[in-house]
Amino acid sequence: MWKPREALIWLREVSLDPIGGIGILLATLGGLLFTIFLALTLVGFPFSPYLGIFIFVALPGVLVVGLLLLPIAHFRLSKRRTGGRLPTFDFENPKHLRRLGVFAGLTVINVILFGFAGYGAYHVSETNEFCGL
Repeated sequence: MWKPREALIWLREVSLDPIGGIGILLATLGGLLFTIFLALTLVGFPFSPYLGIFIFVALPGVLVVGLLLLPIAHFRLSKRRTGGRLPTFDFENPKHLRRLGVFAGLTVINVILFGFAGYGAYHVSETNEFCGL
């Protein structure tokens, strides 16, 4: 079973590293703003095509950069903690399997969000207003 306390402890540890703090900030802002703007778009709120490019290209890009910074910060912290050795993953450890399941679930959610972003970017860039017609 997933334990939210473990996730909060991990986020707190990663945020102690400057790269991790920036990654958490970027991922949170990018994901939250993208989700809000996506919901507004899905209910029919009108946006200009150029704002659409910001919503469907720039904000997911910010989310990706933030998500990529998190494992970098985790590896930096674990190398400091273990004296240069990289962390190991044991498939027989239930704690590691639980973390793998959470990672896989969050990856599926991100793939769905990025699918919406790709379709939205294509849709916005193909409009007559964006092309100047």
